[in-house]
Amino acid sequence: MDHNDYIENLTDEVIESWGLPVNNRGHVPFYRQLYYPDVYELRACGYDIKRFEELFDLLENAKISHARKIHSLLHVENSSRVFDPEMARQYELNVWATLHRFGASDAPPLLRKVLGQAFPGESVTHYASDLMTCFFWSCLAMMARDFVWRAPELELMADYLDFPLKAAFGIDALLLAA
Repeated sequence: MDHNDYIENLTDEVIESWGLPVNNRGHVPFYRQLYYPDVYELRACGYDIKRFEELFDLLENAKISHARKIHSLLHVENSSRVFDPEMARQYELNVWATLHRFGASDAPPLLRKVLGQAFPGESVTHYASDLMTCFFWSCLAMMARDFVWRAPELELMADYLDFPLKAAFGIDALLLAA
């Protein structure tokens, strides 16, 4: 028996469902067409792509009104008294540093790469960039909540990073993704 026989006969559910449409219109979401080594590396970090599917579905169904709301939160001065994008960027770095401390620092760059594939080629606009930033922060918030038991300050940072998504999509949409 060759050592490759075991690998060839092992079925992987990600490979089995790769590229299959998830609705009756035949639409294949971007997270079903990802570069498989990225999915594998994300899995090796302890995060399966299925963990983020609800968030990615929100991104797939985002409308221009959602993008405009997020854009105003990120770029228009005094658009919100409770959210400051510079503070969110500081919290992003703090969460990333804490994930590094707990051995999960490889996941955030992989998630940013995955989110970048939601807008292929030349389709990245300023609104799309803001959407990717907002959804990246929400993915970071999900990962931060996994380590709240080790670092309680992550709960505050996760709530703050989730605020733009709550403001744009409503709290009900975010509860579906949680």
